[in-house]
Amino acid sequence: LLKNVKALIGSGVFLGRPDVVATGWRLLEAQLPIQVLADGGHFERSPSYHCQVLGDLIDILGLLTAASAPSVAGLDGAIEGMRRWLGAMVGADGEVALCNDAIPVGTRRLAALGPPPPPQEPVTVLAASGYVVVRPDEHTQLILDVGDPCPDDLPAHAHADCLSFELWVGGERWVVDTGTSTYEAGLRRAYERSTAAHNTVEIDGGNQTEVWGIFRAARRARGTLELVANDGGTVEVVASHDGYRRLPGSPVHRRHWRI
Repeated sequence: LLKNVKALIGSGVFLGRPDVVATGWRLLEAQLPIQVLADGGHFERSPSYHCQVLGDLIDILGLLTAASAPSVAGLDGAIEGMRRWLGAMVGADGEVALCNDAIPVGTRRLAALGPPPPPQEPVTVLAASGYVVVRPDEHTQLILDVGDPCPDDLPAHAHADCLSFELWVGGERWVVDTGTSTYEAGLRRAYERSTAAHNTVEIDGGNQTEVWGIFRAARRARGTLELVANDGGTVEVVASHDGYRRLPGSPVHRRHWRI
């Protein structure tokens, strides 16, 4: 949708059609509050798709400026919020976390998007998109996935990965997420979306979120961030999910990180 909006605005600028530009402008104004969450993350919760959307918004701002068209309400703020989110979610190796459907973006592409340096505080809570970033010292970084896997109305890029995490030590990724290598139907796509493919707990050989086909999901895990504490150089995070509530006994997975 956003790429089509960019195409409308771009073609309107190229053809000298302010009416076409205005159509794209109106569509974007309606979509920005939906597509960009309160913490700056894109609503599909995929770091690499976040980068695509941020790049599109930067392009749209440039097109509107070139056409001397009025800016879209909230566009500048959305770009800055997405840049801050990206700055927090880039790993110590210079690459994005591979949560949900995500692939490496590349350091040159990331630099072109203009993310700021990572936050200086030991803990960054990205509550709306469901991530916690922990940087207790210059050598260590964790990105924890503690939120819902996807928007309720769009499960296409969701993985069964609640309470998974990635760990960087000395600039190298030591605990690694599987990420995504294919959208073709088959065993590989099914595995990469499964709980077994992530750094979290699997119960009875089942997925915490029921992932169907290549872009669907049924019953989904709901993540809850229960505690974030930073006391005397020790960071503690506690989170849980209810994705296995359908099993006998309705088990809840609760994970406690202490760094």
